[in-house]
Amino acid sequence: MPKVIYLRGAPAAGKSSTTGMLTKGLPELLIWEYGARLTDWVMARSDSIADQDDLRTQSACVVKPEDVAEVDRELLDFVERNRAAKHVLIDSHPVTKEGYGYRITPFSLEQFNRLAPDEIWVFYASPEETIRRITENGGGRPMITVEEARMHTALQASVAATYSMSVGCPQAPSLAASSRARAGKAGPMAGHAHGAAKRGRNPTIATKHFGRAHRSHSRLP
Repeated sequence: MPKVIYLRGAPAAGKSSTTGMLTKGLPELLIWEYGARLTDWVMARSDSIADQDDLRTQSACVVKPEDVAEVDRELLDFVERNRAAKHVLIDSHPVTKEGYGYRITPFSLEQFNRLAPDEIWVFYASPEETIRRITENGGGRPMITVEEARMHTALQASVAATYSMSVGCPQAPSLAASSRARAGKAGPMAGHAHGAAKRGRNPTIATKHFGRAHRSHSRLP
């Protein structure tokens, strides 16, 4: 059965790289890249930005709450149209680093229950690795300190845990053994989040570390 996967993580955590690899291996997989869709929406109503790098640089200066609300509606419609026929992976990170601190523009719990993902994935890298990646290829992302990188990841994970509880999984993710023993037990998406979960009853939440060498995963029972 097709799944809806909700993917989140701080900037430079490896989300885009991973979705690119998944697309090559699973050409039938549908990707909703929230940042790209939001960029298109803002560009359609304003000439204040030229691309997604500009959106990342200016962020809250150009993105209004009504922009986020409209793209949220488009996302919900997209998922409802496609979830019965194909896997859908949503690449999203509603916590952004701003000049004044952090901005969180999450779904309402009512909206997230309508989205009803089968699995929630949280990607993260060490603060040092995050800074290295942003330094080498910032793409409009603001430079951050080690503590800011750590806080950003913690906030992303906190929102994911809240979402998880709202759809019936009342525990926080914990790191477990590597996926090698479990990968391959289910369909092609299972190796990335350790098995399927039944929608509306016990969704999976997985945490993945995307440092240079170590990867670890977890699944809530």
